[in-house]
Amino acid sequence: MVMTTRAQAKIATEEKLNSMESRTMALREDTYSCLYHIQSDLNNVLIRKYNCEMELKGPRLAAPPSGPEELVYEKKLPGGLRLSVWKGNLTGQVVDAVVNAANEDLMHIGGLALALAKAGGAVIQDESRNHIAKHGKVKAGSIAVTSAGNLPCKVLIHAVGPEWTQGRSAQCELELERVIRSILGYVRGESSIRTVAIPAISSGIFGFPLHRCAEIIAGTTKKFCDTESYHKMAEIRFVNIDTPTVTAMKAACEGAFGMSDQIDKLQGSAPDSSQRLSANQSPSYSHNATGSGLSYAAVTAHSSPSYPGAASSSGSSGSANPRAHSSGSQPAFTIYGLKLYLMKGCIEDQITCVIVNSLGANRNPYEGNISKAILSRAGDGLRQELFYKGQYLTARDIMIPTHGYNLPCNFVYHVILQRNDPKKQILMEAMNACLYTAHKYNAPSISFPALGTGMLCFPKPMVAEVMTEEVLTFATQKPCNMDVFFVIHPSDWETYNEFQSAFQAQQQLRTPAPQEERKGPQGMAAAAEEMSLTLSGPRHEDTEDAMLWLQNITKAPGSVLIQNKHILLFGKKEHRALGSPQFSRVEISEVLGDGKASLEIKGSQKDVVRAAVQVELMLLDAQEEQAENLQEELFQSAVQWMYDVYKYPARENRRIETAYVSGKNHTLDVGTVSHSIDFKAFRVKAPKQEFKLHREWLLPQKLDYSQSNSKFHWSGERLVELKLVEKKWDKFSHYEKEFKKAKLEIVKVEQIFNHVLFAVFNSKKDSIGDKVTELYQRVPGQFRNLICSVGFHRLYTGAKDPKQGPGLGFNKQLDRALQAGQESPEGLVYVFLADVVVGKTKEAKNLPFIPLNGGDIFSAFNSLVDSNLNPQSYVIFDPYQAYPKYLFTCKRNGSSV
Repeated sequence: MVMTTRAQAKIATEEKLNSMESRTMALREDTYSCLYHIQSDLNNVLIRKYNCEMELKGPRLAAPPSGPEELVYEKKLPGGLRLSVWKGNLTGQVVDAVVNAANEDLMHIGGLALALAKAGGAVIQDESRNHIAKHGKVKAGSIAVTSAGNLPCKVLIHAVGPEWTQGRSAQCELELERVIRSILGYVRGESSIRTVAIPAISSGIFGFPLHRCAEIIAGTTKKFCDTESYHKMAEIRFVNIDTPTVTAMKAACEGAFGMSDQIDKLQGSAPDSSQRLSANQSPSYSHNATGSGLSYAAVTAHSSPSYPGAASSSGSSGSANPRAHSSGSQPAFTIYGLKLYLMKGCIEDQITCVIVNSLGANRNPYEGNISKAILSRAGDGLRQELFYKGQYLTARDIMIPTHGYNLPCNFVYHVILQRNDPKKQILMEAMNACLYTAHKYNAPSISFPALGTGMLCFPKPMVAEVMTEEVLTFATQKPCNMDVFFVIHPSDWETYNEFQSAFQAQQQLRTPAPQEERKGPQGMAAAAEEMSLTLSGPRHEDTEDAMLWLQNITKAPGSVLIQNKHILLFGKKEHRALGSPQFSRVEISEVLGDGKASLEIKGSQKDVVRAAVQVELMLLDAQEEQAENLQEELFQSAVQWMYDVYKYPARENRRIETAYVSGKNHTLDVGTVSHSIDFKAFRVKAPKQEFKLHREWLLPQKLDYSQSNSKFHWSGERLVELKLVEKKWDKFSHYEKEFKKAKLEIVKVEQIFNHVLFAVFNSKKDSIGDKVTELYQRVPGQFRNLICSVGFHRLYTGAKDPKQGPGLGFNKQLDRALQAGQESPEGLVYVFLADVVVGKTKEAKNLPFIPLNGGDIFSAFNSLVDSNLNPQSYVIFDPYQAYPKYLFTCKRNGSSV
């Protein structure tokens, strides 16, 4: 029976993993090399824009190091910033920015400057000459920025430190402080620069006393971190090639920031450099399967983690991967490279690639001590990602992966443990989902708490037995190098003893397997292996759209055209970034007008792809900020929260309403003041003050959330529900025929339930009149989820007719809606069927017609039509007059997608 249950769990897990939609594209060698060095930023775009993840398959690429690379110090600062000291070669640092110790003429003729100029190519010296010709010499304490050429970073920061003379030592120290502040200030101010590698400036041929130089660099960095906002920065890395300088920087950082987080490992427990983290290690996971056979060690207690691992912030480039090698502790089991450890500690403190969290049926991360601890340390970003991904879960889903944000890990796997199945089967499926997903994405280490033993009350002996057995069974079925940690809270001796007993029982059951000769790791020795890119996502249309976008930016060797109306939101900061050295190797032209907004990028394929990915990240930042603002406007159209006579700002207003609907008290900051909200007493507590809480519902009471939809009642968790419409729907055949006439085949139809938007829409219907018309609008695929969330918006339409002006255009006939959209002839087609409150109409054959009657310009009508007798086209100016009711996803006849 146990074997049957395990087999069922394994099959269920594999079915779930296989149910992820995936697409694979073979890559040329030059394209593979280009994508390899930007895969962290590229994955960031794919996750945020298409809800997909990318996996590159092929040889490992890295700049050849001049000597052994070694991490000697690491500190995780509040907010997630990682500070580290490395012995290594700056020419191979896979970070966003590398600092060059330059002279005032930017003539790179010796030392580190020459090494970087040689590795980066002639463009570095050429741009340096141009900078001097335009701006003059670079004064000591200042910086200049050029592109990085062939270096694996984005930009090169040329820092001119002081040339030491005994008589002006105080001035030299001030200039060194100034240049470090200039470097960190530049990195902080550039949204695309999150990681930086810095040498010991001025300590070489400029003769600055080494230990004092190191102290000033570390001390200035400490002052910066204590006084400046650095939330977008991921890592400050101090890199030097010679042992004395590395030793001095390590000592200085210990004096400024305290002892290393990885003290046991970094004091030399690894016998050779091959077991240490590589300073050149790519942000992607590196998987090495070796034949370790099967071995055992005594089960021993560990009061704190004694393994290292460098976890990067979400989306950061160039930080080393968390690989948890055992040091002072011995694994309880080693099976074909997988090592299983039992230890005591807090799961939120684990510096492994992945940590595992458990959720109940309602997926509320604030329930359960472990989940609350993880969320508290990770910050609001994790909660938002969990909420976003939770909108697309199906009943079969048992795990939600998110980034780690401020946690010292890369990812968190949230397993859903509360279902109708037997507890043992649920636990088996959860363990399999985590282990198989970690293996699929080459995660080198993963930490589990004792799943389900807290709020869900799973029996502790059963949990210890199942978790142990599932890991060991997985290890024999999927040989790999992976460190697995069972982390038990220090105060929970009962659970810890149960796991000790389970380990001892397994040791008695299993006998060591003979050593097997296994194939070595795939890497440069297997350079002939096929190079490919695989995209995986929960929905077919997401992977199709993502693959089409990737093909578009990689297929054209000379140019890429980015069409996105969020370009209209670019301000001084974004335009300054487009003119920065980061984009100096490409030509960017902007086209605005006729309902279009586009950027054309020209240059070599490598430079064009790099630039296109950076532009997409900038567009996503603008898009997400705009979506936040629109969602806050939506809530303010429905409700306004107040403390005494003071209105809460839009963002806080939305958060309070969400908490109120979920029935949970809430704490938030208003400016610098903390507000603790008690919904039962309807009171607000602030330091030394207390206020009365007010909720002003701005819509007719009958349109509250409980009435907005009989099937999907909003409980403060998911704002939007998408329900797949089955073919037996009585109107399905009608729409199928309509789309066939337009030479389109329906892939799927989804009904949209947005409780707040529906309530606001109904209030418009009540105030304007009950005249509602079903109309079509075609939209670009990347905006369909935004429309479901916040409603229709001019930026999100695909309209190409500039005569619509600021209005939103809809069409009665499908073919006219398709013609109105400006979309690529490739890929999937997305069409909304909306309920539109037409109200009073005004005929305007040459749309739009704006009446000039003073006061409210829309007092005479609510919408424009092309004909009063038989209107086919409509334009509205209030987005809440339209509600997106159905979303049709279609493909063109004969298309393979």
